[in-house]
Amino acid sequence: MKSDLNKKGVVLLGVVLVITLVSIYLAGYVLWAVYDQRNLMRQQKADKAENIALAGLERAKANLFLDGNWLDGDINGTNVTLPDSSNPDNFYELYPETSLGEGSYKVEIDYLQRPKSCTSGCEFYSQRILVRSTGYVPDEASYEVKKVLEEIVSWYKIKNLTQDKFYSMLQPAVDGANSGDSLGITDVELNEDPVIDKNLTIKGCYDVDFNFRNCMDYRTRISGNVTISSSAQVTMGGLIIE
Repeated sequence: MKSDLNKKGVVLLGVVLVITLVSIYLAGYVLWAVYDQRNLMRQQKADKAENIALAGLERAKANLFLDGNWLDGDINGTNVTLPDSSNPDNFYELYPETSLGEGSYKVEIDYLQRPKSCTSGCEFYSQRILVRSTGYVPDEASYEVKKVLEEIVSWYKIKNLTQDKFYSMLQPAVDGANSGDSLGITDVELNEDPVIDKNLTIKGCYDVDFNFRNCMDYRTRISGNVTISSSAQVTMGGLIIE
């Protein structure tokens, strides 16, 4: 009789242990499922915030390219603060927080200066600006999903890397170069017939900030005839001449 009671006690203890383990597992699974669901929802909102930020960025780029002078205090009909030469790295509001879909975006601009390391008394490029667009999507009462996108927007597709000067066409860049200078060209199709009459290195496939080259992402095309003087020694690379 005592042996049967012992067996029943062992069975009961085993059942209790199994129920306890299952309960712990189910509780953990529920917590994980809730956490995973919240993460998924937050990621979806982060994606929406990025898309909204992209919309603000594209709006700014479109209006910049419709405007002829980015240093006159007006960007295609929108009043903006002019750059302060004593504080060249300041950001200025281009568009205040603007509702879009389930969220909103805010766009700011930073006038880029020459030289890049200038800290005061700076000279600013007339058509080269850093655009920062921030997308917001409300989440909880005390939390907001935010995504920031930045891009250098520039009319200048050619840079004299030796002199740190920018150009929108190749021929003026060649004319302004000294023999031995290096020219970099970013993602662009140039419709011109340049004549090169001095010793130069000309390379395409640069990123917009001319920091690195990648011919998969940045393609440089020249639709025209490139004439090289017989007395000039020219090194070229990363250019598609059609």
